Amino acid sequence: HVARAAGGIGFHAVTRPGQADESLPNVTRHEGLSDEALADLYRSADVLFMPLVDATANNALLEGLATGLPVVVTDLVSTRAYLG
Repeated sequence: HVARAAGGIGFHAVTRPGQADESLPNVTRHEGLSDEALADLYRSADVLFMPLVDATANNALLEGLATGLPVVVTDLVSTRAYLG
């Protein structure tokens, strides 16, 4: 886990209920956010970090880009289509 190795950095994870690893003290978990709260979270972030195994489309990546966040994402054919 990156969050485990980077103990001095705070992470925010937006997850579905019951999917978050509760053992990492530097990770704040968010579930069931309203659209407004999610947009505020994107705007308050320094970077969108999104490691992916595979993807064909990704709304979170588009939302982060729409708020002007710099992104660190896995280099996949689908993510290159978004990022150029």
